[in-house]
Amino acid sequence: MDSPIVKCGRVWDLHIHSNQCSSALPEMKKLGVDDYIDGLFDVFKKHQDLDMVSITDHNSMALDVYKEFLSRDSSIRLLPGVEVDASLEEGEASKHIIVYFDAVDDEEKIVKVADWVNEVLGEVSPKSPINIDVLLNKLLELGIPFALSPHAMKQNKRGIDFDWHCLENPGDEARKYIDQFFCLWETGGKSSIAHAVEFLREIDADERVSVISFSDSKDFDKLDKYLSYPPQYFHALPSFRGLQMVGSEVNRISCTREEIPDESLGSYLGEVCFNGQKIELSTRLNAVIGGRGSGKSLLLDAMALALGDPNKKVKPGRREFVKNYAVSIKNARGDAVKSGAFAYDYFNQSYVAKLFMEEGEAYKNTLKNYFQTGFDAVSEIDEAAIKTQNMADFNLPIPDCSAGQLENISGLVDKFSTDRNDALDIKIAKCQKLKIDKKIANLSYEKLLGDVEKAVRSKIPPAIVDDQRFKDAFISFEREILTVAAAHRKGHLCNTYLFNELIDEFFEAKGRISEAQKAKSDVAKLFEIAFMDNTESIRQRVSVVNAYLSNSTGFETHYENYAYADGVVMRAFRFKKTLDIEHPLRHMLKLFNDYFLAEKSGRGGLNSDNLGYLIEQFCYDEGGYKKGKDWRSLTTELAKYNLDYIPGVSIEYLCKDGVYRDISTMSPGTQTNILLEYIVHTDTSRPLLIDQPEDNVDNQTIFNQIRTWFIKLKHKKQVIVVTHDANIVINSDAENVVIAEQPTPGKFYYKYGALESGEVIDCASLILDGGRSAVKRRLMKYGE
Repeated sequence: MDSPIVKCGRVWDLHIHSNQCSSALPEMKKLGVDDYIDGLFDVFKKHQDLDMVSITDHNSMALDVYKEFLSRDSSIRLLPGVEVDASLEEGEASKHIIVYFDAVDDEEKIVKVADWVNEVLGEVSPKSPINIDVLLNKLLELGIPFALSPHAMKQNKRGIDFDWHCLENPGDEARKYIDQFFCLWETGGKSSIAHAVEFLREIDADERVSVISFSDSKDFDKLDKYLSYPPQYFHALPSFRGLQMVGSEVNRISCTREEIPDESLGSYLGEVCFNGQKIELSTRLNAVIGGRGSGKSLLLDAMALALGDPNKKVKPGRREFVKNYAVSIKNARGDAVKSGAFAYDYFNQSYVAKLFMEEGEAYKNTLKNYFQTGFDAVSEIDEAAIKTQNMADFNLPIPDCSAGQLENISGLVDKFSTDRNDALDIKIAKCQKLKIDKKIANLSYEKLLGDVEKAVRSKIPPAIVDDQRFKDAFISFEREILTVAAAHRKGHLCNTYLFNELIDEFFEAKGRISEAQKAKSDVAKLFEIAFMDNTESIRQRVSVVNAYLSNSTGFETHYENYAYADGVVMRAFRFKKTLDIEHPLRHMLKLFNDYFLAEKSGRGGLNSDNLGYLIEQFCYDEGGYKKGKDWRSLTTELAKYNLDYIPGVSIEYLCKDGVYRDISTMSPGTQTNILLEYIVHTDTSRPLLIDQPEDNVDNQTIFNQIRTWFIKLKHKKQVIVVTHDANIVINSDAENVVIAEQPTPGKFYYKYGALESGEVIDCASLILDGGRSAVKRRLMKYGE
């Protein structure tokens, strides 16, 4: 069975002239019906992308050719049609308009259409065209839906000679290319005819341009050349409803086949099996619709859990419910997808609401996980390095105040000795002492005379000794010896001895002074110890306060790094990482509030306006603390300098006034719009699961903005969206619609297909909010 969704662009040739057409070449007219159909299929066999053809002869239908074609039981669909010579005004030259009928491969309807064509257009020719009003009225009377293609109204504008379908910002010029076919749905009413005539007049006035190109073949060679190099590919099922989809959405036609390369198929979701039910997925836009309780969000949650839900976007209670159903997933290559091994994004309203209701670490972690790509572009703030530097800058000169031996301070005065000359200014060294002649220094006159007399008298004969002359001479000699000795002795005492004695006295005095200084130092130390012991608490508190005050000047309390991402405008989003640091004085005040009783603050209160008074109370008053707390524990806590370091993340949006604002402060509807805008414009190819993006958003915004986003989004990534709004499904042109039903409690069923498949678009118009009007706006181009 053929897939009910479109996997890639296919080839249609909706303008082939049969061998029975009035414009057929002579050699073609010679062929019998069987030979002609054989020739067609010989060409078709060479072109596997060919999906649908239409035999559109001039003003007639060769019924036997159609019947022979259908008898071949080909996979190529046959769309009945006719090329009509019509005029917009009486007397004007004919214009070629192709009419296609809703009778693909339906022989009974084809017979009815052929009979009508051959009867109504039997007399029509280029020289005798049928008036457009008459043609449209008769077509409405036929009662079979039809579509018009203004083929050849501007012959030189039929071909695609540039990439017209990728225009980013359609303007007045691009409006010419909006409608390739004009599709009439209604079976009566003048308004549809008037609209059709207006549309055709716009083409005739060069205000719209037909960009569809067909072979217009009259022989097999021309047909083969066209199919070998098709100028466009169609992204629709080969049916009349598919033709209508193509005619109302320019993106259904592309210049290339637009098929996902084989090597990339593993990055797309290809199939979901829910409790045994297979659901194929398009690589573009898949819309899951259904009434309340039909299981549409259940399918999305089941897919998220089967793929792996690392960010816990599915609620815990919901998880338990989903586990009751067996779910498996394959990628577009047909391989089974293991949980956690497939990259995707998930956006749902309950999660967005939860995201902005969270606080603190939960909010930051959730934000970072959900928008990891945006935050990965922001460089990290080195919190550890900043903290280390702040601690290094916090200079806390608290001295060692261990208690010493206490003395009575009043007795210290009596122990304090004063010495006016704390030092001698004379520069004298012990090496300067003179060398001493020990014999002179120790000279005894009596011993000297005795030694002389003993030395002399013992050597002289007694006769001489007794001689008076000798006696007189010896006395004179002794006197001379004493005179010389006295002179030397005097020189010693007045010079060497006195000089050396002065030096000795100098060092003796210096020693006495050092002892006095030591005594003074000891007394001062005792005084210092007593002072330190009695002022320890005050000095510690003052030191802490001084450290806080000196470190507060120029203290950085905020750091931030950010990166931008584009949205509707460039740099519409700003992803920010921040680090907020508690100011030292704010930290001090916080601790005062934790430790102080209210009455300790006086009349000013425990607040920043009263901080000076609170510091004074902390330094000089040890009372007024809460139970179990005192100045010591507060001082210890302050000395830790344990400031709060608070990292943060935020997403800001560039508002119309040019100011970036945190989206967490905005309304739920605005948050939804902004986050959806980010997801749409994020440069990633990961498939996106998105649940009811239209919640909290008005219909005008959905149609004008979100619809446009989805049209762009599906060309960048695979999307599976749960929605109840027809504008997203129909006017964003979902390639696959999954219809959810719960016929009995706990039993969920899913059917799927392209909008043009079966009754999908009719079901959608009944299920979705604004369905019928959205279908009308889409297919009739009303309100554009």
